[in-house]
Amino acid sequence: MDNASMNDVLARTLRLLLLKHCGIHFTPENGQIHCLTHVVNLIVQKILHELFEADDPTLHDYYELFNKHLPIHYDLDGDEKNQQLHAKGKEEQAKVRKTQIDDSTDDDGDDEIEEEDDIDVLLEGANLEEDVAGASTVKKREWKTLQQLGSMLEVSCLYFCPLLTFICTMHELKTRIENDELLPNLCNAAAAGLEKLEEYYESAKQSQYTVLATILHPSLHLEWFCNLGSNFVLHACVLFKHVYARYAEDAVSLAPKPAPIVIKASNSFLDAVCTIKPPEAASGGVAPTAASPLVPEHSKGEKYFVFEGGHGEYGALLDWWKISVLYLL
Repeated sequence: MDNASMNDVLARTLRLLLLKHCGIHFTPENGQIHCLTHVVNLIVQKILHELFEADDPTLHDYYELFNKHLPIHYDLDGDEKNQQLHAKGKEEQAKVRKTQIDDSTDDDGDDEIEEEDDIDVLLEGANLEEDVAGASTVKKREWKTLQQLGSMLEVSCLYFCPLLTFICTMHELKTRIENDELLPNLCNAAAAGLEKLEEYYESAKQSQYTVLATILHPSLHLEWFCNLGSNFVLHACVLFKHVYARYAEDAVSLAPKPAPIVIKASNSFLDAVCTIKPPEAASGGVAPTAASPLVPEHSKGEKYFVFEGGHGEYGALLDWWKISVLYLL
């Protein structure tokens, strides 16, 4: 399903009809958007809409209309518009520097004008003297708005770690809202973007695909759901048991286990997101372990639940599975 709210209504109606007339259980959340690139684009569009720079994403989904056919990984060097803007920025910067050169130093003609190699030269104009910045058509206050907006949206362009863009964006928006130096209109825009992001977060927690993906992340496992409470732990465990039993029928035991993979944390925020609370930290419940009655005794799922094979690296879960599949399956 796409972003249109009417589709959410249709999905909930379909769930009731399938259960009533066919006895089929259907989870609407499983049909929600799973493309993180799409979700992050909608968040950015919501922020721009709050600034009156874009349509409401609920009514006009820009990603669906204009960007869905484009590659996910943006190639900065291959962007012709960016190259033109880069060249124009260098030209404008050269003109500004020329105005600062003393006529007396031009006699020998040996002076050279240093050219900037960074496209950020356009934003650096805000730091020039007022008479120099006046050469630009953008006012000083507008420069500040552009600088803060660019800084706020930068985290949404982390093409090198697309799987982390969702949580990084949530953390960034929360941080910006708490920043007293942020302009009021940008603070409101960040709040609107965070509210939109929370909608997808709630859907993600109910999606069976997302739950399974979290359990199968070697750094998170089932125990991570202790962060959400005992109900989430039990729900996730039952779901995993059901899916595991189906696939275990066709699984073949292969080679001995490899050496544990030591985790290498990348940054403090990612550590906080992936931190697994101890079982007693969950409100009213205990996370299932290898001895839990919810997990079949002596099953190969037990090995996974007790972190056999190590945690793995946060951003290299596929590498972990390529090695561990030899003994877990």
